[in-house]
Amino acid sequence: MKSSKRFSFSRLRSWGAVVAVIGTLLSCCSCAVMFDEVMHGDTDTVAKPELTKPSSREERLPPGLDRYPFKGSTVAVLTFDVRGGVSANEVATFADRFEVEFAKANVQRPVSRSKMKEVLDLQKFSASCGNAECAIEAGQLLNVEYMIYGSVSRINRLSTVNVYMTSVEKGEVVVSAAVDYEGSPEGFIKNGAKRAVNAFLKSALKKRASE
Repeated sequence: MKSSKRFSFSRLRSWGAVVAVIGTLLSCCSCAVMFDEVMHGDTDTVAKPELTKPSSREERLPPGLDRYPFKGSTVAVLTFDVRGGVSANEVATFADRFEVEFAKANVQRPVSRSKMKEVLDLQKFSASCGNAECAIEAGQLLNVEYMIYGSVSRINRLSTVNVYMTSVEKGEVVVSAAVDYEGSPEGFIKNGAKRAVNAFLKSALKKRASE
């Protein structure tokens, strides 16, 4: 009788050891699977770093656009002046993108750049402009109330944009803004235009608040 009890107890301890070994093996297999997922880039189980996500802050228009001081007026966006370190084609593309982003704000009534170029070409007038006098003359030909123009320059990866809006009737600059963008030329076209538009809109709203 004693021998039977000893045997059962010894057998129970042996099964416990087996269960412990199996548990250890399963745990190791689980670790191996996780390691394999990390090494082979399983994006379903491995979280991506937050830094890879684009910032949405630059894509948002500033609040309070219902207080925009030139709301509903007509405007045209000239091709910005080339100041150095950047090609004329890139600046023209930037101006096209600026107009698209500006139109999204729905605060003024822009003349399309294709229509503007058509009118100015007929008058043998350049669509590129970097000063108020030139902008006013172009605005008179286009029959708009305001003209947006500016300049673009680049040193290494730092692009600088100066934006101005002139009243065609009064002949004076009513809004100005400057913004820097550090990055690739592609990023400058895509994100730099949005940043320049936002800076311009904020400057106009600040002007309204100070009046």
